[in-house]
Amino acid sequence: MFKKRYILFLAVFFTPVLAFAAFSGIKQLLTDFGSILNSLKTLAVAAALLFFIWGLAKFIRNAGDSAAHEQGRNIMIWGLIALFVIVSVGAIINFFDRELNLPHSSGTQNEICDAITQC
Repeated sequence: MFKKRYILFLAVFFTPVLAFAAFSGIKQLLTDFGSILNSLKTLAVAAALLFFIWGLAKFIRNAGDSAAHEQGRNIMIWGLIALFVIVSVGAIINFFDRELNLPHSSGTQNEICDAITQC
């Protein structure tokens, strides 16, 4: 019974997605892909920051236990390394984006189309 309700809910919930899933061209596909990557970048930074904060809390909470204290320190270090890598990769991508004058998702569709496919 629950499985039937769940399937019915998913079918009703995702019907509009199927209705608006028409392919509108490569320019829209690239714009959507860029938006997804921006969202993933934000989630990665948030996850790395939460990882660092979790390590900090573990570091402070276990000040008396040297093994747990060391584990908290290692978590903080890996969280900082993850933040550094994410921000560095983003900076490198932005550098090449500026230098190569790549189109942005904030531009109009015609600007993106002209810059990528020369249409």
